[in-house]
Amino acid sequence: MATINGIEQGISCYSYTEQFIKNDDWTIDTVFAHVAAQGVTKVELVGAQTFQQYPVPREEEIQVVLEASRKHGVEVFSYGGYVDLGRVTGRAMSREDILSDIRLDIMTARRLGARLLRATGFGPDMAEAVNAIGEEYGIRIGFEIHVGLGAAARERVRPAGGAVRPRFPAVAPNRALAPSPPLVEFAGF
Repeated sequence: MATINGIEQGISCYSYTEQFIKNDDWTIDTVFAHVAAQGVTKVELVGAQTFQQYPVPREEEIQVVLEASRKHGVEVFSYGGYVDLGRVTGRAMSREDILSDIRLDIMTARRLGARLLRATGFGPDMAEAVNAIGEEYGIRIGFEIHVGLGAAARERVRPAGGAVRPRFPAVAPNRALAPSPPLVEFAGF
């Protein structure tokens, strides 16, 4: 088990994107073998990268992942979902469309034995609805938030629990280091 300061570590299969692209012989079995050789026993599987029939993988695709998991002793602890808002050119996805896609990702996470879904592709206004679907299926939701939200992010984050200070100082438009932003409070997952 790989740990840093006593905290168990995992690897996102997204880290292997370059190998998937450059090497036709790289499969999920190859990735899991490489992960296991590093002493890591947990991965985040990225659906859009792994499954030909994403967002609804075929049973055979699920079985290939589960077999690689058993063979190499690597647990799929998290499933990386993605709402493709631009899937149909010229048509904006409705709230119901987005929640339907998230439900599909949650169901795939369950099929893989994952306990966590990393969710992205929707606004903060949908967080409660997404969380409710996760709770219905016994899957915890990790909301992917990108640093690029800047000052607008402070307006979107609602105080609810612990506090976090960004690890790196902000860089102002003139490339000078800006003062660190104030603590942002959030509810834990």
